[in-house]
Amino acid sequence: MLKRALLPLVFLLLLAPAHATATTILTPAQLVARGIDPMMFSMVTFSEDGNMLLGIERTKDLKLKVQGISHLLRIFQFRAGKLVRLDTVPLPTSAFEQLSLNPPGSKAVVIGEGGSKFIEVDLSARTARVFWTHKRGTAGFRSEMVAWWYNGVCYLLGYLHDTQDNVIFDGVVRLNPSKRGHEIFEAGLDKRPVQRALGALLFEMYVNEREAFFGVTRRSDLVEVYHYLNGKLTKLDEALAIGGIASAPSRILYAARYVNGRRDLVLRDMALKKTWHLGKDNLPYNYLFLSGDGKTAVLTLMDFRNNTMSYFYARESDGFKVKPLAPLQDVKPGTLRLASGGRVFAYYGPSGLIYGTIP
Repeated sequence: MLKRALLPLVFLLLLAPAHATATTILTPAQLVARGIDPMMFSMVTFSEDGNMLLGIERTKDLKLKVQGISHLLRIFQFRAGKLVRLDTVPLPTSAFEQLSLNPPGSKAVVIGEGGSKFIEVDLSARTARVFWTHKRGTAGFRSEMVAWWYNGVCYLLGYLHDTQDNVIFDGVVRLNPSKRGHEIFEAGLDKRPVQRALGALLFEMYVNEREAFFGVTRRSDLVEVYHYLNGKLTKLDEALAIGGIASAPSRILYAARYVNGRRDLVLRDMALKKTWHLGKDNLPYNYLFLSGDGKTAVLTLMDFRNNTMSYFYARESDGFKVKPLAPLQDVKPGTLRLASGGRVFAYYGPSGLIYGTIP
């Protein structure tokens, strides 16, 4: 949903000292020893406390593929920074799209096959079951392959349709496991009025069925940023480009490049009506993360010349002062995940899997 601009090489070297630590590093060889193909593996998400990391591996096993299983869910369990257990759950889908884990780490919802199949994974029992499959000629729901949890409820983005596949609702739905059939999907926020008011959406970030953040290009090629709450749209900003975005309840973090050439990393709290400016020295931060409470941010600088990236963090308790994430400076491009609790991170790249903590 986001369009990331190609940003020039700039690096900040004079920042506050870093104290983040990496406690576990699994090299590609060590992953292979645990039965994981490093080329087929990718990280997905954390439990809130960071003790559980979920990853997805595409399987080469023809016997599994014949059964309609294309991906394996890999479950890493950590204790005191050490890997203590690794489990595997085959996912009954021919194509994996997305996985959303509830904060305690007890249940996950998997979207498969182009948003037409939905699987519940019980992380305690290590089991997976299909609870809904889209069928032509049957009323139901099809997903845009976006799912998340808020206050114990799983939300999905997509559309409800009738038996003729006519769209009757398009937007955010709540998953209600107490119901049966297609009624398990309950209509929440209808985004069609927003689209009529703003036009085609450049990005859309949802909190629940009442709150969201939207980006749109409407005039002079400027990106406009909006906050949506209980049916009301409020314009927050406009910029020449938005290089990254992350959100939490009532908070949005985005990297903006303005018409005058100035860059900024802006964090807005809509409930407190407060704004922080995290950007330093006109640096092009992007690839952003926010903790579940919006009080911890992780951001990235790219060095395109040397094909490396460096990660930084900032906490509200420290005035959102940007500090280097010590284990992740000048690393080869990879992916990062931040636990919603804001204390644990994981990075996966050519050197393997790095698991660490932020003070």
